[in-house]
Amino acid sequence: MFEELWGTLIQEIKTNDFFAGTFVTASAVLLFNLLKPLPWKIIDLISKRLIVKLSIGSYDPVFKLFQQWISEQHFDRYHKSYSLTSLNFKINATDSKKNKARFFYTPHQGSYIFRYNGKIMMLRADKGDVEGNMGGGHFFNETITLMYFGFNTKLFDEIITELTQLFLKKADGKIVLYDKYSYGWESPNLVQNVNSESLVLPHGMFQDIVTDLHRFYDKEHWYISKNIAWHRGYLFQGHPGCGKTKSIMALASTFKKDVYLFDRELMLSGSDQDADFKAAFKDVPEGQFVLFEDIDVFFDERLTQDGLIAFSTFINYLDGFSAKHGVVVFMTTNYPERLDSALIRAGRIDKTFTFGLCDKTQLSGIFLKFIDNPLDAENFANTIPEHTISPAQVQEIMLNADGDAKAALTQAKHFASLSN
Repeated sequence: MFEELWGTLIQEIKTNDFFAGTFVTASAVLLFNLLKPLPWKIIDLISKRLIVKLSIGSYDPVFKLFQQWISEQHFDRYHKSYSLTSLNFKINATDSKKNKARFFYTPHQGSYIFRYNGKIMMLRADKGDVEGNMGGGHFFNETITLMYFGFNTKLFDEIITELTQLFLKKADGKIVLYDKYSYGWESPNLVQNVNSESLVLPHGMFQDIVTDLHRFYDKEHWYISKNIAWHRGYLFQGHPGCGKTKSIMALASTFKKDVYLFDRELMLSGSDQDADFKAAFKDVPEGQFVLFEDIDVFFDERLTQDGLIAFSTFINYLDGFSAKHGVVVFMTTNYPERLDSALIRAGRIDKTFTFGLCDKTQLSGIFLKFIDNPLDAENFANTIPEHTISPAQVQEIMLNADGDAKAALTQAKHFASLSN
């Protein structure tokens, strides 16, 4: 039967010009469609086998550092299209000398070619419009992709080593503070280390906290052997300006820990607070510090404040099944009386420290940090009644005095007259 059909087809081609033309045209179209993908398949095969790629997104904490590295590679030799990126940009409304600004050029959207360690490297910069979650609003998610012809990741390993060294150099003597979250903790701030000697707290308080933390870190295996969750919680309570947050920064400096900050601004910035909080807390690495600043504004009698996370979700992440191994949680509050007892019970808050207004020892101690004169320091401490002024207020007096003991004593007397 097949031979009959084939014979008929050949006969028609020989004798019927219209049929022959139609058949040839259809065959050509079919052959073209069959062969059309072949060059792209070859290109795709070459791309997968011979081109090594590395991509990094703007949601990654080291993205800005990566941009800084790229800006130093002369990426603009053939394509001069730039974006302006700020590395440090701070405005101080009261002291212009403290203003900081540092900018550098980074690739705008498109493709670029440059050399790195003698090898030609390609770069592609893309922007995608993404709805942010916690820490975001509506923002552009940028992606930078590096490519080169090769068979291994040797060049990328060298770049990663350079980035690591660059970050360690920048972070030396600094606290790494994360306070922005959107699909991952991003753009860490590098905060100057806080020397514990700069603190003027009630006698022995800071050392008590340090001793307790050392004991905690040393007993990981003991916690595990007893099937006890290895985490620690502290509540720092007291008047504003009494050193709560500064003490946490000093502890981070002492123990060389990163700090992950959850404050009201961060917690309100997402569209689904519960889900966003869970993701952010899960992304905190083991063994680091978590800071909930002004915890009293998060809840009101276990009711969520202004769309913040649910109380049950929050406490579950403090000591429930979702608690992080080795994480140390700090909470601060100016109003401890507003806190739910379930929030600060044992197991969630292990120790509470009260940061009060200055006693005489603190008053003279702060004075001596600015003016090394024990007699004037004693007069200063005797001028201001105890427990009427915060360390931050005393520091402000000393800054205004600008090294003048008489000016400091005059301001102390003025404050004392107002407090009576």
